[in-house]
Amino acid sequence: MVLGSGWYGPPSMDGIQVPPAHYDWPTYNIKGRWISFWHQVDEVVATGAATCLEIGVGPGVIRHALAQAGVSVTCVDIDPGLDVDRHGDILSLPCSDGEFDVVLCAQVLEHLPWHDVPRAVAELRRTCRTHAIVSLPQTGFSAGISVDLSLLGRRSFATRVPLPRRHSFDGQHHWQVGARGTGRREVREVLCRGFEIEREYTVPEFTYHRFYVLRAV
Repeated sequence: MVLGSGWYGPPSMDGIQVPPAHYDWPTYNIKGRWISFWHQVDEVVATGAATCLEIGVGPGVIRHALAQAGVSVTCVDIDPGLDVDRHGDILSLPCSDGEFDVVLCAQVLEHLPWHDVPRAVAELRRTCRTHAIVSLPQTGFSAGISVDLSLLGRRSFATRVPLPRRHSFDGQHHWQVGARGTGRREVREVLCRGFEIEREYTVPEFTYHRFYVLRAV
């Protein structure tokens, strides 16, 4: 079984990697992660979606924010200890074909062994009608700049220089973007199976996260 923001592998036999307390304030909900939450909500709303499947409920922030934005959200996770609408596995989502306008899969795919990721991406494509929003952790060193322009407001730019060394399973992440064997090119190739990448970017305020806005084709 595989699913949720804390899945797959030790310590439990059912694939749950972390207990619900993992998402408590403030150890998990650090300032940078809140910025990443904002990007998740913003990207879903930008698609014009009326319905969204959120894979991996995490601390529960996203569904409440999307509901306030008028998006009907269904949450799925493997952990029965979390407050979710459906329990299930990302490799076989408990959803019908094209059931949702958009599927949000934030900080989830890295919890799967790399060889299972194509199957998970196929499930994202099967269950969405128009888009999938994916975010992933990435390795490397960060560089960024933020400037205030009088007419355009604040503009931020950031990048993360990959460290092409092999990522070792740390109890949660089997791989990360930029590591050896899962570089940016390899990740793009997997995500483009059934999708076209509309946008790809590093979150300027939290460069550990890399976002992919995928349009179904």
